[in-house]
Amino acid sequence: MALGKVAYAVTKFFVSFDGQDKGGWINSFDPPTIEADKIGSALGPDGETQAALGNPNYGPAKCALGLAHIKPWMTVMNSVFDKACTEFNVRVDLANHDFKSKRAIDMKGCLITEIGLPKLSAGDGKKLAEMTFSWEVETCEFLKGDDKVITGVIGNTNKNLLASNFEPVGMPGGIQSESVIDVETGKMTAKIGKEHVGMFRHHTKHYAAWEVAGLKTTHSSIAYDTALAYVNKVLKDGAITDDEYVPWSIDMKDQTMKKVLGTINYTGTACQKFTWSPQLKAGGDTMSNFTIDWVLQTIRYEPKV
Repeated sequence: MALGKVAYAVTKFFVSFDGQDKGGWINSFDPPTIEADKIGSALGPDGETQAALGNPNYGPAKCALGLAHIKPWMTVMNSVFDKACTEFNVRVDLANHDFKSKRAIDMKGCLITEIGLPKLSAGDGKKLAEMTFSWEVETCEFLKGDDKVITGVIGNTNKNLLASNFEPVGMPGGIQSESVIDVETGKMTAKIGKEHVGMFRHHTKHYAAWEVAGLKTTHSSIAYDTALAYVNKVLKDGAITDDEYVPWSIDMKDQTMKKVLGTINYTGTACQKFTWSPQLKAGGDTMSNFTIDWVLQTIRYEPKV
């Protein structure tokens, strides 16, 4: 039996901020849900539990987008990186094959809870670099589409921002940049506090605290001796001063490896964990490597084009 003509795929969707068509294309979107707290009340006479509905809650939202489409998100992103987080309003339209909006979700009072920077891998030439945003909403409306044709511009560096084209610059301890195989480039997480007021059904949300973590590098053995000297100095001997928590960066490059398309900047970094050789397995074809987990103070992505 064929599906009705009103059916449409979930592959065409578009983001707009504050009613303006400037949000651009995203790679994926997990919409918030709405649900009510469940209240159980045990009834003694017959052993049943009576169910009732309490206050409503909205689930989190999350999207992923290529670094070529990050510019419309810069205000939101930098407000988190600067620890001056601001609320924003965002709408996502889901369209049919003619790019006409068939349904939409309008989210108000959004607060970013996490910004995840891309996973970079020198051996993965089949993946574009991608960033993720997660947020909570105070209220949202689930809407019928207005049949408006959604439009957007594909970023002019979209085909060049690969997850494999990167160069670390100024790594601590003199560790050779050419030794880096993979990088988990880190994330910034914001904690949200809730405030309930009796005269309103919905609670209010506020930013409470921030955390930066998740920077990890995997290295070829060509840097083993240099890294071992640095790790022993910092972790084993504890010989590190305040001014040795240093800044460094990662340049995202085009396919010629000459033009810088964007830069991830770190401050206050030092090695926090050293893994001598992960995933040892006899008879395999994996080259020897090692990993370093880093502490860091701040993180920021800066597009160059």
